[in-house]
Amino acid sequence: MQADRPWEDVTYFALGTYYVLRDHEGRWHCWYGIWDYDPQLFAEKRDWNALDVSFLRLCYARSDDGISWEKPLLGLHEVDGQDTNIIVGDEKFGSFYIVTPLEDLFEEDPAKRFKTLGVRCSADVYQIVAAYSADGIHWSFYDTLPCFGTWGPYLNDEITLSYDPLGRLYTATVRSPYQAAAPLAPNSPGVGSFVGPAEPGAWWLGNKRRVFQTESSDLLHWTQPYPIFEPDELDNLDESFYGMCQTKIGDTYIGFVNLFRECVNTMSVRVAFSHDGKNWEWADNRQDWLNSSKMSGRDWDSVMIYLGVTPIEVGERTLDLLRRGQKPPRLVAHRLSGGH
Repeated sequence: MQADRPWEDVTYFALGTYYVLRDHEGRWHCWYGIWDYDPQLFAEKRDWNALDVSFLRLCYARSDDGISWEKPLLGLHEVDGQDTNIIVGDEKFGSFYIVTPLEDLFEEDPAKRFKTLGVRCSADVYQIVAAYSADGIHWSFYDTLPCFGTWGPYLNDEITLSYDPLGRLYTATVRSPYQAAAPLAPNSPGVGSFVGPAEPGAWWLGNKRRVFQTESSDLLHWTQPYPIFEPDELDNLDESFYGMCQTKIGDTYIGFVNLFRECVNTMSVRVAFSHDGKNWEWADNRQDWLNSSKMSGRDWDSVMIYLGVTPIEVGERTLDLLRRGQKPPRLVAHRLSGGH
C-alpha cells in the first residue's frame, strides 16, 4: 500500500495511526491516517503553529487476501470536489486518530460489530472518544465519553485496544498524559526534547515514555491506568517505551513493545510475555525481536519500526487451535526466538 491518491498528503503508518484486521468471515480491513499538512512548509518553519492546516484524517482500505488492497470511494468526504476513501476527519470535526478497531463477536447489536477508541483533536477539543460501526466504514460515537479513573477522558496519544474473549474484557495499553510533567531538579540541564532528562533510579522523575494498562467491560468505564513497563537500570538512559500491543496464544499473553532510542532516533520492537496479562517479563534477555537494519529512510525497515498490529493467523488449523484455547508450542517458540 502506498500514497497514490491526491488527498494522501502524508500517509501516517505509525503505532495507533493504522490498524489491520481480518474479520471472522476472512475479509481484511485496514484503517490508516493521512496527515493534512504541507511538509515543505513545516521543514522551513519548524513550527506547527505556522501551518495553515494540520489535522489527521482516517481512511479505509479493504482486501481479499491481505496483500492486494483496494481504496474504495465511499461518498462520505470530498477533497477538491473529488470523492475519497476518508471516513472520519475534516476541518469542522478536527482530527481523529490513534484508532485500533476490533471485531466484537459477542456483541448482540449488529450496529456495534466493530468498536474502537480514538483521539478527537481540534483547536478547541482534545479527548478520547469511543465509537462503533456495523461495517468499519460508517462510525457513530457513544454519547458518553470514556473515563479512565482519575484521568477522565484524557490519555496521551499511544493507545492500543485489545479484547480477551474468555474474560469478556477490553484491555488498552496506553501512556500517561503526565509522562512529561514530572518536576525536574533545579540543577537538571535544559533540553529541547519532548521529554526532560532521565533520572537514574527514580522513574517517577524520569519523564520517560512508559506503558500503562487499563481494563473495561463496556468500553466506557475503565480502571485507573497502572504501569506495566517502565525503563529500569538495565535500559540505556535514552531508551523508553513507545507503546505496546498484545495478543493471547493459548494461556500465554505475548506483548510487542516499541523501544525508542532517543540519541540515534530509531525505533525497534522487543517481545515480552505474561501469564496473567498484568505482570510482564522480557523474552530473549531484552534483545530486539525486530529492528531497523538500514538507515536510508527509503526502505520499510529503516530508521524506525513500529508494531501496533498483533500477528494475524491465516492458517485455519492454527486458528482452530487458538479458538479451542490450545497452545501451539512451535509457533510460540518460533516467534520468541525472533522468527518472522
